[in-house]
Amino acid sequence: MADENCSQALSALAEAIEMEKRGQAFYLDAAAEAVDPLARTTLTGLAADEVEHVRLLETQYQAVEETGQWACFLDLGPKDSYKPQSVFPDTAGPIEDLTDRASAAEVLEQAMQFEEKGYQLYKAAADGTDDLEGKAVYEYLAKQEDEHYRILQQTHEYLLHPDRMFDDMERPMFEG
Repeated sequence: MADENCSQALSALAEAIEMEKRGQAFYLDAAAEAVDPLARTTLTGLAADEVEHVRLLETQYQAVEETGQWACFLDLGPKDSYKPQSVFPDTAGPIEDLTDRASAAEVLEQAMQFEEKGYQLYKAAADGTDDLEGKAVYEYLAKQEDEHYRILQQTHEYLLHPDRMFDDMERPMFEG
């Protein structure tokens, strides 16, 4: 990898690591404040996912820094410039706002916005690199952000409308 590309990759990876760490802190703080057990469990699970994302990114950072090459993404397996502050806020500010007792649904709405921004950033990073391993990492993380969004959206919908949980699965008798 050329020095300029290596430098860009290291910069993007460092910022992505920071974004994921902020995400973890946000989810843990929000889970600690959550009164609803479903919201708390969802937020705690997402925080654990962020730990895995940090591990993946830190491994890639170390590989690029030491060898000038991305590590083979398949070997790691899941166990342009980012602006992490535009995705996850510093925990001191908005979390205090949440303790003013925003509902669990409002917390999940805020988390969905963060995940959407993260998805867009990873997608742009994937589109912006020619390195196949780098592209694989960014595409994986974009899929993870999309999955987090889906989980948050489903939890949000359930909290607001628990009576509709199985509506999409129920079919009239003649549909089978």
